[in-house]
Amino acid sequence: MTQLKRTLTWRHGTAMAVGAVLGSGILILPSITAEQAGPAALVAWILMSLLAFPIALTLGQLGALVPEAGGIAAYAQAAFGGTVGRLTGWLFLGTVPVGVPIVALVGANYVGQVISLSHAMTVMVAAVAAASSHVQAANFTPVAPHG
Repeated sequence: MTQLKRTLTWRHGTAMAVGAVLGSGILILPSITAEQAGPAALVAWILMSLLAFPIALTLGQLGALVPEAGGIAAYAQAAFGGTVGRLTGWLFLGTVPVGVPIVALVGANYVGQVISLSHAMTVMVAAVAAASSHVQAANFTPVAPHG
């Protein structure tokens, strides 16, 4: 049996739990909540933050009880069997191609609003930033190979 590398801290786990529960709503909902509820929105966000702790603790306990890399799918499999575990895994996998670009674009639009970029320019800057880790200095030498 392969032993999992235990490098996840409580901060990582809490961030993952809050991200899984709130998702990209954390970027969109504050303005909608503030618009609808006014200053009472702060009370709602504080209560929501407090309610996230039991979820994080539950996921932490499940991680200790079912020490597998499958996460929620492994927990579903342990509780309800292989079919439900596989279905949960496929559902989570299906959200990645849609959810990740949406979260990236919402975050990029927030940054674009702060620095006054158009929507098209925001997407372009986000794409360049995402690709920047693949830039290699060796590709730029010689700078002018033919004069």
